[in-house]
Amino acid sequence: MVYRILEESQSDMVRPGDSLLWHPNSGGHHIFNLNLALIIVSTLLVGLRLYVRKAIVKAIGWDDLIATVAWALCVTLSALEMDTTHYGTGAQIEDVPRETLLQFFKRLSIMELIYLLASGAVRLSILAFLPRLSKNKFYTWSIYALSSVVVVVSLTGFFFVLTECSQIPDVFNYGSTWRQCRDKREERSLMLAHAIISIFVDCMLVALPLWVVSSYVKMGVKAIQILLVFSLGIFAVATGIVRFAIITTTNFNVNTTYKMLACAAWTDAELHVGLWVGCFPALQPILRRVSFCLGLRSRLDSTVPSGKRSTVGSEDASKRRSVMSRWSKASGHTREDSDGANQSASGKPDDQGFEMVDLERGDGDAGQQALYREEADGGADVPGRAEEASPRAS
Repeated sequence: MVYRILEESQSDMVRPGDSLLWHPNSGGHHIFNLNLALIIVSTLLVGLRLYVRKAIVKAIGWDDLIATVAWALCVTLSALEMDTTHYGTGAQIEDVPRETLLQFFKRLSIMELIYLLASGAVRLSILAFLPRLSKNKFYTWSIYALSSVVVVVSLTGFFFVLTECSQIPDVFNYGSTWRQCRDKREERSLMLAHAIISIFVDCMLVALPLWVVSSYVKMGVKAIQILLVFSLGIFAVATGIVRFAIITTTNFNVNTTYKMLACAAWTDAELHVGLWVGCFPALQPILRRVSFCLGLRSRLDSTVPSGKRSTVGSEDASKRRSVMSRWSKASGHTREDSDGANQSASGKPDDQGFEMVDLERGDGDAGQQALYREEADGGADVPGRAEEASPRAS
């Protein structure tokens, strides 16, 4: 099939080595401009995320590290997409010289490998963040299961593509006369399976947080704000579905360079939109500051640092409980605040004073909360605490 495509490229209109980016019959400049914009937006959002976690919240978690790796892979893929426009992406295949077309397919193989890693890293960065929302066992095990699926699917696809030829260098050398590789139909089936599983995982990444918030938080302005943040994941699902529709309805054996235009656009959008969705919850402190400056809120800080909670009034402290403490209460656990305010062991919490504290903070905040609870208990666990708290609360 590859040799038949190479035979189609017989035009002498473009000399080997000349860029096809601004060729009259090429739409490659659209992909170039799109990826440039995606790189700028992704870099800005990830940079703001790291700034918030490091300078404002002062708690960087594993999800931030994975998100940084995902950002690097997404930027690398977009940079390669921009480079590939010089070698034929968006151009009619009859306008692409054979030598240039060989370089196009070489870069296509590299991008395929990077895409498989990047798609896994983007989803893992979101999955690494989700445990902050709840300690519910079903919810936690669902995250572990999805993480395992993402790792297995990404690595399986990566090594399948990397070893599809008898010699690894031949994967990138389409001009080799001794090239012995698997049928491209097997690779197509693999990519279709990867797309289907990815759409399923994306749907779960939207459904799980929405289920947790809607189950444990009374509907109100605050809860709706949180739901809207996570509902942005629907756009990531939509881009994945559009990409799947394109690769299932397009015959890439004919005029491959031109038909890669739409597929490349939606592939890049899928990854970057997923990366953005994972960054939005971490940007809540900046959004609060902006809304305060615009006069949309009367106070700048609506939460209290966990190390200072024992010194604030009982009314304010009771209104500024973290997401985890509220949901642990809904799960049947009880705890007393250091000011003596008690939490009930039943019923759903109201949304008064509800803030996305744990969505902003990293793993270090969980340790501070544990230290706070220990100090509130006098430095040791008190057996039967929940049993004693319940009668008093009633």
